[in-house]
Amino acid sequence: MLGLMVHLDPTMTKTVQDWSGVRSPSRALRRLRQGKRKHFIPSRTVPMDDVYQLGNTLVMHPDRWEQMSAHLERMNGR
Repeated sequence: MLGLMVHLDPTMTKTVQDWSGVRSPSRALRRLRQGKRKHFIPSRTVPMDDVYQLGNTLVMHPDRWEQMSAHLERMNGR
Protein backbone atom coordinates (compact mmCIF):
# COMPACT_ATOMS: atom_id res chain seq x y z
CA MET A 1 0.00 0.00 0.00
CA LEU A 2 1.86 3.08 -1.26
CA GLY A 3 5.19 1.73 0.02
CA LEU A 4 3.92 1.67 3.60
CA MET A 5 4.10 -1.36 5.86
CA VAL A 6 1.02 -2.22 7.92
CA HIS A 7 1.30 -3.63 11.44
CA LEU A 8 -1.98 -5.07 12.77
CA ASP A 9 -2.29 -4.81 16.54
CA PRO A 10 -5.34 -6.62 18.03
CA THR A 11 -4.71 -4.99 21.42
CA MET A 12 -5.72 -1.53 20.12
CA THR A 13 -9.13 -1.55 21.80
CA LYS A 14 -11.07 0.72 24.12
CA THR A 15 -13.77 0.04 26.69
CA VAL A 16 -17.09 1.85 26.25
CA GLN A 17 -20.14 1.86 28.48
CA ASP A 18 -23.64 1.37 27.12
CA TRP A 19 -25.79 4.09 28.67
CA SER A 20 -28.82 3.32 26.50
CA GLY A 21 -30.49 1.42 29.35
CA VAL A 22 -30.78 4.46 31.63
CA ARG A 23 -33.66 6.88 31.39
CA SER A 24 -31.55 10.02 31.63
CA PRO A 25 -27.83 9.65 30.91
CA SER A 26 -26.97 13.15 32.17
CA ARG A 27 -28.79 12.52 35.45
CA ALA A 28 -27.09 9.14 35.81
CA LEU A 29 -23.65 10.71 35.26
CA ARG A 30 -24.39 13.43 37.81
CA ARG A 31 -25.47 10.86 40.40
CA LEU A 32 -22.39 8.78 39.63
CA ARG A 33 -20.15 11.82 40.30
CA GLN A 34 -21.98 12.37 43.58
CA GLY A 35 -21.13 8.81 44.63
CA LYS A 36 -24.69 7.50 44.70
CA ARG A 37 -25.52 3.91 43.92
CA LYS A 38 -25.92 3.17 40.25
CA HIS A 39 -27.58 0.43 38.31
CA PHE A 40 -25.46 -1.92 36.26
CA ILE A 41 -24.16 -0.22 33.11
CA PRO A 42 -22.65 -2.83 30.79
CA SER A 43 -19.20 -2.27 29.32
CA ARG A 44 -17.86 -3.69 26.10
CA THR A 45 -14.59 -3.60 24.23
CA VAL A 46 -14.52 -2.08 20.75
CA PRO A 47 -11.64 -1.56 18.29
CA MET A 48 -10.01 1.87 18.23
CA ASP A 49 -10.47 3.95 15.08
CA ASP A 50 -7.00 5.45 15.47
CA VAL A 51 -4.25 4.76 12.93
CA TYR A 52 -0.71 5.62 13.96
CA GLN A 53 2.14 6.19 11.54
CA LEU A 54 5.61 5.33 12.78
CA GLY A 55 8.07 6.10 10.02
CA ASN A 56 6.86 4.11 7.02
CA THR A 57 4.70 1.76 9.14
CA LEU A 58 0.97 2.11 9.86
CA VAL A 59 -0.23 0.60 13.16
CA MET A 60 -3.94 -0.19 13.48
CA HIS A 61 -6.50 -2.71 14.69
CA PRO A 62 -7.26 -5.59 12.25
CA ASP A 63 -10.93 -4.55 11.98
CA ARG A 64 -9.87 -1.02 11.01
CA TRP A 65 -7.57 -2.51 8.33
CA GLU A 66 -10.49 -4.50 6.88
CA GLN A 67 -12.55 -1.31 6.67
CA MET A 68 -9.71 0.63 5.05
CA SER A 69 -8.87 -2.08 2.50
CA ALA A 70 -12.55 -2.47 1.55
CA HIS A 71 -12.79 1.31 1.09
CA LEU A 72 -9.63 1.38 -1.05
CA GLU A 73 -10.96 -1.45 -3.23
CA ARG A 74 -14.23 0.46 -3.76
CA MET A 75 -12.25 3.58 -4.68
CA ASN A 76 -10.14 1.65 -7.19
CA GLY A 77 -13.26 0.13 -8.76
CA ARG A 78 -12.48 -3.49 -8.03
